[in-house]
Amino acid sequence: MSEGFRIVHSTGGILSQNDNIALVKILGKGTQGSAYHVRSSDNKEYALKLYHASTLEKDKSIHSRIKKLVKMGSPSPAFCWALDYLEVVFQDSTYYGYIMKLRPPNYISPAAFLNGECQLDFRPLFNA
Repeated sequence: MSEGFRIVHSTGGILSQNDNIALVKILGKGTQGSAYHVRSSDNKEYALKLYHASTLEKDKSIHSRIKKLVKMGSPSPAFCWALDYLEVVFQDSTYYGYIMKLRPPNYISPAAFLNGECQLDFRPLFNA
């Protein structure tokens, strides 16, 4: 494995302590953190969201909220939901976040809609 993350702690049972997850590519960066496409040691692929230290300093409850969401489980298979809370080491620094399934290719992000990159047609709903 080239560049990757070493898991120090996990709570959801999807990945184990001391597992390594390989970095496939960066999915995006935002105000709260960064998202990565990663591959586990058993070749399963996930999205990994890691929070910026500044976000964690401003909101101390993020850790407990993510752990609660993992424990609750997804309300529907259609949701991209936190599957496992993780503490990982990457390039000698520790980060906190979670893994979830990768978005399906036909998924339209809210950002794409808000940026005018796509249009939604609600007429079929009203004509049903």
